[in-house]
Amino acid sequence: LGEALSRSCRVPPAGRRPDGGCEDPPTIDNGMHNGTKGAGFVHGSVVAYKCKDGFTLAGAAFLQCTVGDQSRGVWSKPAPECRGELSCVCPAASSLSSKYLFFPS
Repeated sequence: LGEALSRSCRVPPAGRRPDGGCEDPPTIDNGMHNGTKGAGFVHGSVVAYKCKDGFTLAGAAFLQCTVGDQSRGVWSKPAPECRGELSCVCPAASSLSSKYLFFPS
């Protein structure tokens, strides 16, 4: 009775969960993931990446929030990349000006 009680709370940095979860997953050029920005991600959360049309995913399509050093959350793998698709068009045989093809040795 008569004692003053106080309680203090720390606010975690933006994108980080107070329970030690992961920050927002990395964004990638020409692609996206299915996570919600600023929502925070608890341990065990999984996000899926995909690329825009005309690009191919290189790397892990799924990243999981795992426990890292000092119980801080880290993503299980590096973010993937979206690479432009290569397309080659061969000339029609009738458009070749020579009847012979030479291959250097």
